[in-house]
Amino acid sequence: MCRIRLSAGITRINFCTVCLLLLVMTLGACAGGRVSPTSGTSSQDMSISIFPNQSVLVEATVYDKKFVNLKRVDSVSNPNITMTFRFYSTDAGKSMTLNVKNPFDRFVKYHIDMVDIRGNLHHTSSCAVNREAFEMWPHPIPELRISNFRFLEPDEKTGCIY
Repeated sequence: MCRIRLSAGITRINFCTVCLLLLVMTLGACAGGRVSPTSGTSSQDMSISIFPNQSVLVEATVYDKKFVNLKRVDSVSNPNITMTFRFYSTDAGKSMTLNVKNPFDRFVKYHIDMVDIRGNLHHTSSCAVNREAFEMWPHPIPELRISNFRFLEPDEKTGCIY
């Protein structure tokens, strides 16, 4: 047994709990490079926020055919793992387009939520990206939040769904 002083009292915690606590603290401290402020390691926890007329470069770490980390970068140092997101207005701001470039040799799928001026999320469909894709909306969008990055399985359909 280990004794750890918590606030005003002393609590007994077994060795496994202490190791787990140290691991969580270590992983949390290493999460500073993530695109989103979350500290989880599943692809559902990683998200990208992008605003009109902005380009975002994201290096994706893949392990066992799964996204395990997304890191926003200022320039492309490794084109084999860097995804490009460009969100821009067209028709004098009346329409929006998202251009996505995928460096991987598999289709990438993700969820897109439109964020309105009050901060509310609205699901929208997105298409799987082979090498490059364009998503278009006939109205202004203040922000897009892209999350749940995954590779499609070979037998999965590539339709445009949430």
